[in-house]
Amino acid sequence: MFWKRPSCPVDEEEQFWIEDSLLWLLSEFGEPTLRSVRVVTPTREFFRTSFPQTSEGVRELTALLCTYLKVDPDRIRVEFFDGGDSEDSGRSLPVLRQKTSGAAGTYQKAAWSDLHTISLNASNVQNFEDIVGTIAHELCHVHLLGDRRLTAQEDDHEHMTDLLTVFLGLGIFTANSAFHFIQWREDDRSGWSSSQKGYLSEPMFGYALAAFAWMRGELRPRWARYLDSNVRAPFKQGLRFLKKGGKSHLKQITA
Repeated sequence: MFWKRPSCPVDEEEQFWIEDSLLWLLSEFGEPTLRSVRVVTPTREFFRTSFPQTSEGVRELTALLCTYLKVDPDRIRVEFFDGGDSEDSGRSLPVLRQKTSGAAGTYQKAAWSDLHTISLNASNVQNFEDIVGTIAHELCHVHLLGDRRLTAQEDDHEHMTDLLTVFLGLGIFTANSAFHFIQWREDDRSGWSSSQKGYLSEPMFGYALAAFAWMRGELRPRWARYLDSNVRAPFKQGLRFLKKGGKSHLKQITA
C-alpha cells in the first residue's frame, strides 16, 4: 500500500522562518543551552506552591521564571495596568498605569540603567497558564531587546520573542495561551468569542516545538502531553515530518 509522506503542518514561508530563526537562536545562545534546557511543565516539579493573585504573588512567580529563563531577577521591575477586560479586573493589584490597548503585557528598558520593566494586564493574572506565558514572553525581551540582540524596529522581533520562549523551555505556556475560545453570557443571550494573545499561531507553535524537540533528539518527549490539542496536533505532525526525513535545513544537536 502507498503511504503519503508526512507533510509539514505550516506553509513553506512559515517553516523557513521558524527553522532559520531557531538556527539563529542556536548561534546566539549556544548548543549547550539547547541541550541542557529543561522544558517547564504545569506541574509541581516546577511550581511547588500556588501563587496568590496579588502583586507579591505575581512578583514571586516572576522571580521563579527568571531562574528558568536565566534572567537576573534584580534587573526586573513588575508593574500592573488595567486592561479593561472586566469590571473587577485588578482589584487585588495596585494598578500603576492605565492602558486600553488590550495587550497582555508590555516591556520597557530604562535608558539610564540596566533596569527592565514588565507591565502586566491585571485582568490576566486569574489564569495561571496565561500569566506564566505572558511573563515568559516579556522576560525573553530582556535577552533580545535588552541585551541588544534585536531592535524593536525589526518587523519580526515579537515573533522571535515567542520563539525564544520555546528555545528556553517555556513554550508550553506561550503555545497554550496563544489562542482562546471564551464562552460568554449576558442576560438571556450567550455565545463564544475568541482572542489571540501570542504572535505565533498555534500551528507555528506546534511546529516550533516539534523542531525544538527534534534538534535535541527528543523523538517522544514526555512534556508533549501538556500541550493543548490545537497545538499538540501540529506538534505531532511536525515531529513525524522531521523524523521521516521531510525537507528541512535543521540539524540535530546531541551530546
